[in-house]
Amino acid sequence: MAKKELLENQVRIASSKIVLDCRPVASGVLQTLLSELATLEGVDITDPGTILLVGGSQQAQAIQASEKLFTYCTGWGVSNEPPQKLSEVAQLMGVRPDQPNLKRAAWIRYDLGATQQELGDVVGIVMGLTFTPSDNGKEE
Repeated sequence: MAKKELLENQVRIASSKIVLDCRPVASGVLQTLLSELATLEGVDITDPGTILLVGGSQQAQAIQASEKLFTYCTGWGVSNEPPQKLSEVAQLMGVRPDQPNLKRAAWIRYDLGATQQELGDVVGIVMGLTFTPSDNGKEE
């Protein structure tokens, strides 16, 4: 059986065998979230690893900004629906079932067993789809 080729808007989470379908998000919101990271001294938004090299309160701000970026890209930029019932981990983290986008982001972050590389791929694809000329600013 031939391996199915993934489309440019998909990320396969190997441990759960789920393929996430990515879509563009609102470019203005994404630019605001990126600017939060870009304004922090020592953070290079083209190299996420620099977040860990920043010290003190700058590091806390960088981590918080990167978490918002991740949550926005996965919560609004992925079309897959999570299971109806929240996992225990999502409940522990304070996710509410009446917030579908935040619930989706939590499902991707906590329940799918995704690697850091896979999570980064989702964010990268969503950003790429958002900033392509044909989809720039498209909201879904």
